[in-house]
Amino acid sequence: MNEWPLPLISQMFVPETALDRHRAEAVEKRRFRGGEGNRTASARCLKLRPKIQRLVYINLRVTLFRIDMHTIVPVSASIPKSESYQQVYIQLAELIKGEPDLLANAANTAALLYHLLPDVSWVGFYFFRENELVLGPFQGRPACSRIGIGKGVCGKAAADRETLIVGDVTQFKGHIVCDPSSQAEIAVPLLNWGKLIGVLDVDSAKQDRFDDDDREGLEALMSQLLAAQTTDDDVPDFEGLADRADE
Repeated sequence: MNEWPLPLISQMFVPETALDRHRAEAVEKRRFRGGEGNRTASARCLKLRPKIQRLVYINLRVTLFRIDMHTIVPVSASIPKSESYQQVYIQLAELIKGEPDLLANAANTAALLYHLLPDVSWVGFYFFRENELVLGPFQGRPACSRIGIGKGVCGKAAADRETLIVGDVTQFKGHIVCDPSSQAEIAVPLLNWGKLIGVLDVDSAKQDRFDDDDREGLEALMSQLLAAQTTDDDVPDFEGLADRADE
């Protein structure tokens, strides 16, 4: 079992400033000069202070702008899959931090996984509503809008409340063909204290693409996604919404 790291925003900043470097240079000059040299070095450092502070401020603004734009950092293909999921975990934490809306976070999660996971052709969510799964945010080709509970890979994962890995979808009885190029699939149910919220579905055009590392990694990411909701009230009750709409 891998230990999933907590996101550290401080890792994205460099603590040293240009002012620190100029102070160090001034100290070095004092070692080789007399009193006049000391005063000259100190005066030069103080004179440059306003310009240096502006540069530090501009650099900080640029760094913050990049965070706000949610720059995706590619994951190296040379590291073990379990470690790559830990890097995705850290990036997802920054991506959804401070946003309580599940649909917004699901949309960004699908985009992040689609761009970072290798050999995937479709990443998306289905949400449990009126005793069936209804298509939510996704990345990839158009997909089936509704899937019955117990039907196909997603429906089976939802019914059993556990992750389902299919190495060859052509051999899965009752497979629902949304994308003919799909060869392998993994479906991870979203559970809030045992209550079914939806399913994460990831497809690949490569057979046997998914394994236990993917299961563990995606389950950790889905737990993180649901944990971003500050209270149970932030998790949409799709069944309740549908019932009230019918009244």
